[in-house]
Amino acid sequence: MLYKYISLKKINKQIFYFISLISLAFNANALVILQTASASSSVDYDNNVTMSENPQSVWRYSIVPNYRAELNDDLNRWFANGSINIQRSSDRILSIDREDPTVGVGWSRELYRGNFTLTGNYSRSSTRVTELQSIGLLSTDASSVVKNISADWSQSLTDRIILSLEGGYSKSSFTGGGLTDFSSKSLNSSMSYEWSERFRPFINLGYTTYSQDGQNQTLNNIQNQDDSNALTYTAGASYNINERLTSTFSAGVTRLSKDYGEVGSFSFDYLGDKYLIKGTLARSVTPSGVGGFQNADTASLNYDYTLSDKSSIAASFSWQKNNSLNDVESKQISAFYSRSLSEYWQMRLSLQMRDIKSNNQSSNGEIFGISLIYNTLEF
Repeated sequence: MLYKYISLKKINKQIFYFISLISLAFNANALVILQTASASSSVDYDNNVTMSENPQSVWRYSIVPNYRAELNDDLNRWFANGSINIQRSSDRILSIDREDPTVGVGWSRELYRGNFTLTGNYSRSSTRVTELQSIGLLSTDASSVVKNISADWSQSLTDRIILSLEGGYSKSSFTGGGLTDFSSKSLNSSMSYEWSERFRPFINLGYTTYSQDGQNQTLNNIQNQDDSNALTYTAGASYNINERLTSTFSAGVTRLSKDYGEVGSFSFDYLGDKYLIKGTLARSVTPSGVGGFQNADTASLNYDYTLSDKSSIAASFSWQKNNSLNDVESKQISAFYSRSLSEYWQMRLSLQMRDIKSNNQSSNGEIFGISLIYNTLEF
């Protein structure tokens, strides 16, 4: 039953406190309401669902309805979105049936020379997706629930100097898979200086706490349990090389309770006449479900090309190496073709190739999929 997964009792009380704050800020003067709805249905074939050296395949069938609403007045913007991923599998032992909801709410207010935004989110998803993205490993087909609330404030101190603050709380819990429930709190500050129209240097200071919620049951917990706090210092700049090519780079250090690690990132965007290329390269230290903070190197490259008014193609490459857990290295190559069938309907063909290597594992697999997507016009 769907109510089992989207019951009000399952959603963190903080989300409802957050909604109450939004309602107190409600102002009906000159209110504009915008709504969109969509639904997608898809079929995909995974020829190595467990990403093991002995491949086992499965068919998955999914329906994902989605709704988004936005309310605007002169100074405020309220927004909310909700979706549920209803998925069925040809083999429930290899890939369990799922009903995964995602709910998000937010409020943004324009201030004098600044902005304030408050957001809250609740999402449930497969750990095969979340853990591959965060640590490069695929666990058993379990479930991950993430609840978070965050606040962002930015202010122009002068015509050239901008100060921003961001605070957040996140709680991750897992059902099965041998992962550890944890919560984290973060506070980040940034100051940027508009040196010119093309060059903007900045400095960042961030503080993150990690707390395990329950006994650690992971097989390989590299991090020391005293490493529960991380302080990160970075400096960098955004540089618009020309009208088509923009870039951002930063470098710094993250200090843990008993250790430290170098962090940094570089990204660029290039906009052509019919295409867009994006690339990133980063080293980061973040909390994860395998215990403590995880140090990882990541790289990605994305290419989108518009074939015509009705069709487009895209390809992406991502690479990740986790330096804290068995030197796990994972790669993904994805490609898709999308075509508009009518004003409301869209069709998409997709292919994803995955490869995972570690001290005790080497495997690869592919996923082939086809989707039909229905989008309403804004109403």
